[in-house]
Amino acid sequence: HWQYLNRFRYIYNSQNQHINYNREYWQNNDWTDFSVDSLFYDADDRLEERVASLLPSGEYLTRMLYMYDHNGHRTYQIRQNYLYNEWVNISRVSYVYDNCGRQSGTLTENWSDGAWYYTSKSVNFFHYSFSDNQKGKKVAICHKGHTIYVSMNALRAHLAHGDCIGQCQDDWAPVHYRARENKNDNAEIPFTIFPNPATGRVGIRFHDPDCQSSRVELFDYQGTLLRSVNTKGENELTIDLTGIRSGNYILRITGDKTFSTVLAVN
Repeated sequence: HWQYLNRFRYIYNSQNQHINYNREYWQNNDWTDFSVDSLFYDADDRLEERVASLLPSGEYLTRMLYMYDHNGHRTYQIRQNYLYNEWVNISRVSYVYDNCGRQSGTLTENWSDGAWYYTSKSVNFFHYSFSDNQKGKKVAICHKGHTIYVSMNALRAHLAHGDCIGQCQDDWAPVHYRARENKNDNAEIPFTIFPNPATGRVGIRFHDPDCQSSRVELFDYQGTLLRSVNTKGENELTIDLTGIRSGNYILRITGDKTFSTVLAVN
């Protein structure tokens, strides 16, 4: 026969955010409180901390901390246990994304002797198959952050250059790399990058005197800052790409407003 074991209750706030997770266990023919998870969100409504406590004492057990990049992608999460009246690192999971913004795997580390050590890795593999009646049709791929359609004959070449089959995730590159402060989708980017794709170095030419820039930054799709250059009011500058692997990156110009675009590196 079926026997009671645990019961979980989910509590949400008025914004439909999950804020509490209660666990009870069955004892002496009744439900008994065991623990509660409290969830906290940042100003962008992203989960940033989850804390588990014993009931009814309120003693801390463990917590998870969540970190995100400037595009809103979760970069890693850290688990800590509450030991000897302080939070102690236990493990960390880093999230890896492909050129199209899809999660392609994770890296897990454990904390030991004051440092992180890799313990395991997971990789997501994607497989697609096409029926005979699709061979004459075009296929949607994510190319440099934009969804385009190519013939089956051209598909292999696009995949070899890092493109992904399927539409771009949430059109993530075109949306997230627009100026955050400028909501006009028709706003013209006040600079030119050349060449694009680039090899070895890339040039930036500013052609709008009313848009004063102060800094140029180059990020990968995990939000890691790879290059940072102060423009010092120059109308044209060059960024050295030595050591930058082939792939797509985000070039961000910061000044009175912030503009971003995608840079391809060969």
